Amino acid sequence: MKIRQLETIPLGPFVYVKMHTEDGLYGVGEASLSGRCSAVVGALAQIAPLLVGIDIALWDLNGKALGVPVHRMLGGLARNKVLVYRHVGGDTPEQLVENSQQLLADGWKVLRISPIVCRGEGDDGDGGFNPREAIINGVAHMATLREAVGPEVEIIFEVHTRLSPPQAIELCTQLEPYHPFFVEDPIRSENPGAFRTLRQHTKVPIGTGEQLHDKWAYRQLIEEELIERMRVDICHTGGITEGRKLAHLAEMHYQELATHYTSSPVSSAAMLSLNLSISDCAVQDW
Repeated sequence: MKIRQLETIPLGPFVYVKMHTEDGLYGVGEASLSGRCSAVVGALAQIAPLLVGIDIALWDLNGKALGVPVHRMLGGLARNKVLVYRHVGGDTPEQLVENSQQLLADGWKVLRISPIVCRGEGDDGDGGFNPREAIINGVAHMATLREAVGPEVEIIFEVHTRLSPPQAIELCTQLEPYHPFFVEDPIRSENPGAFRTLRQHTKVPIGTGEQLHDKWAYRQLIEEELIERMRVDICHTGGITEGRKLAHLAEMHYQELATHYTSSPVSSAAMLSLNLSISDCAVQDW
């Protein structure tokens, strides 16, 4: 089986690829990078002859050639289902509760909220972010939602890296009574050492990683056990192969993958294949 052509298909904010062989088979992959479509297309044009970074398409192609699903090539099923979450919004705690109860009635079991970004902007219209107001508002949303949905519903609290370490400590400490599934990106992820300070001052599970691009960037977070949930995005991190390596590294430190994805059916299916085959899958983005 010999690769004949790499076809690049930009579609809105997504970049898909088709790896064609001389036998008439093809593998579908995705190389989306948070909306940076033109940059990705240009990079693919240059590196296509080396077949670098097309990992997802190659797994799909091999699966078609062998007539087996990708999770079979990854070692087989570690589970029959993968837990997924839905994001839910609301300008007020009451709206958040109403929207959440609708999703729960539809069968979803994990909710993701981001009230700290929805509010916290200055009322004077200058667009400035007010961390104290955002923390107060976020905790109020979480408290109201937890009381409404009960203790069994898992709630992810997304911060979008908006806080400094001291501010993140203040937020996480106040969220402890409401038992979040994890607090996502409370601080920026480029400086893993900063999570050490945060980890020492809070008991809540912490998740980060969707902005990291290889296993070396995760190394300190894993080896020092600074987080509990790894937000691996296989379109950002080198595909299914690199995602599997990260899952194995995390397993040794009792960490779990809470995979992030670029909101496309291709990356969703690829991450599902990975999550079905690993033992340390906590939840998958939807």
